[in-house]
Amino acid sequence: MRLQLYFLPDGTVEVERFVQVHLPKEKLGIRATGGPERAAIYASCGSATRTYNPQTVTLLAN
Repeated sequence: MRLQLYFLPDGTVEVERFVQVHLPKEKLGIRATGGPERAAIYASCGSATRTYNPQTVTLLAN
């Protein structure tokens, strides 16, 4: 499991959890909780899934 931390201006920290899943036929999937709502306006980097190519990586239900 991997974590992406979002440090907010009020001093709190929000977290997004995600994991890579190896699927049949050497395909890759990702299961993620999604970016925290409170962090959305501050997170210019987007959520953890943003770094994966949606053409080659399957987003799985959490």
